[in-house]
Amino acid sequence: MHFKDDRVDRDKLEPAARRVDDLMDMFGGAMRDSAQGLLWLAEIQSGVEQVTNPKSAEALEEARVDIAALRDVMALAKEGTATTVSTHPAR
Repeated sequence: MHFKDDRVDRDKLEPAARRVDDLMDMFGGAMRDSAQGLLWLAEIQSGVEQVTNPKSAEALEEARVDIAALRDVMALAKEGTATTVSTHPAR
């Protein structure tokens, strides 16, 4: 694949990367707004789904798994239920 195609994919993922930063800032600070976090996760997932570069397939699949797990945890937090979810197998 040509580097030009890589640049197009990076451009598609840039807004998602900014939302990841927003989520980290939100949950690293005092404000934890699950409703806003769920909206941002939807934006992140949309960005990930736009990339079709086969060189990124493995990393994007891992991102999808992490997004789904985080969405589940945040939905539970929004409902007032706490839980712990691991997306990685035990070693």
